[in-house]
Amino acid sequence: MFLVQRLVGPSTIAAWIVASSTLLGQSRFEFPDNVEQPIISLAYRGGVYAAQSGDEPVVVLRIYADGRVVSKGVERRHPPPAWKMNALELRELVDELADQWQVLDLDGERIRRDCEAAFDTARVTDVVTTIVHVRSRAGEHTIAVLGSSFFANMLPDHEELSRFRAIESRLRFLASIAEIGGYSELDSIVDAVYAATRAADSTIPKFDRRDVSSADRNEQGQLTVILRRTLPPMDQAPPAHQQAVVVYRRSIEGRESIEQLSPVRK
Repeated sequence: MFLVQRLVGPSTIAAWIVASSTLLGQSRFEFPDNVEQPIISLAYRGGVYAAQSGDEPVVVLRIYADGRVVSKGVERRHPPPAWKMNALELRELVDELADQWQVLDLDGERIRRDCEAAFDTARVTDVVTTIVHVRSRAGEHTIAVLGSSFFANMLPDHEELSRFRAIESRLRFLASIAEIGGYSELDSIVDAVYAATRAADSTIPKFDRRDVSSADRNEQGQLTVILRRTLPPMDQAPPAHQQAVVVYRRSIEGRESIEQLSPVRK
């Protein structure tokens, strides 16, 4: 383990749609005219979130038709820096959700019935319900799935549930990027982590964007980012050492700390 510390110092929506459609062709997803309501949101209800909000969903991600990406909400004392996707990034995201993962065809009730047919869901208590909401020109579509992680592990061949989990994972990643403040902020963190890990162990490859496991800001505005990267196998290496895990922290004043939790290799 090591510890490093240092002090670190408009287009219209119509133009977005025209440019994106020209570049990538038509998609099943058409942007709504109203940019003041999110087109994609991710929320959680119950389980560990119950103490925070009771029966009300906790929204962890909102994406708007003009590219704005908001994590958790703007009412916090120390919200993350504003982040907007560019037209191409947003178009690629909605095409991925609508065309690759077919989010508009997912049926939360059908998933629930399949899970109930396979298991006694009444015995599955204190689990989180994941809620994905999509709003397009055609209307609004909501998919709510109880215990998506648990049931996806129990039903690995359930195609619709697997698609839902892929969408949830993608949106959780974007929520982490929004907490950080966008890809440029993340890239600076990755560079700082690489410099620190390389100084301690030159055999660890450089982290990249995909290695972000989670990101969060506390009430004091401190940002905590956890990065995980699978390492090449080593002879007689314990399983825990097949991953490099680094925790990056930055205070509201800009003070950074980088702590490598694993592996510690000689």
